[in-house]
Amino acid sequence: MNSIEYLYLCDEVSVVEASLFVLGVDSIQKYSSVEHWNSEERPAGYDIVRRAIANALSKGEIKGNVIHLQESAYRQNPFPVDVKGSTVFIKSLLEWLKKKDRNNNPLANMLSSRQAYLDPNHERYAPKLAAAVNAWEAMEDASLYAGKSPKKALEAWLKAHAADFDLILQDGHPNRNGITEAAKVANWQPSGGAPKTPSR
Repeated sequence: MNSIEYLYLCDEVSVVEASLFVLGVDSIQKYSSVEHWNSEERPAGYDIVRRAIANALSKGEIKGNVIHLQESAYRQNPFPVDVKGSTVFIKSLLEWLKKKDRNNNPLANMLSSRQAYLDPNHERYAPKLAAAVNAWEAMEDASLYAGKSPKKALEAWLKAHAADFDLILQDGHPNRNGITEAAKVANWQPSGGAPKTPSR
């Protein structure tokens, strides 16, 4: 999955992340320190989008949690929005984009085209099915199963992301049975055997 697709696992994101999502960047980690870059080094349109989202959040046009860089009892107008600490609600962000007639935005397109069975808000959402599909997609990165069987690699990924798909028991430990079952569904080499990908 790319960064935009992971939005289905989030209820809210920072203003910085929201701005990058709106611009359709393929990796949030790549731009994790974007606020420290010079303007010419940032993605095209980043400053404008970030300012628009921060202003909309501050005015209540986008719902979320606003944190200002500094509070003051001596100024009527608030200080600038802390774009790293402030968060916006995903649903509210999408509604705001639609009002701005930005239905062709990469973020809106990705979320609207995502299969219904992977949408946690769908009435028939099945966490174990979503876990299996996402684990299978994650294996696009061959390094995840280098020197391992697909079964082991899938189980490792599912264990690392267990909390994202309700694969956690009441005692806080990963649900081994659930992980095993999801891995079986996603396993493209159910017959077993030696790993086909060389060790690194």
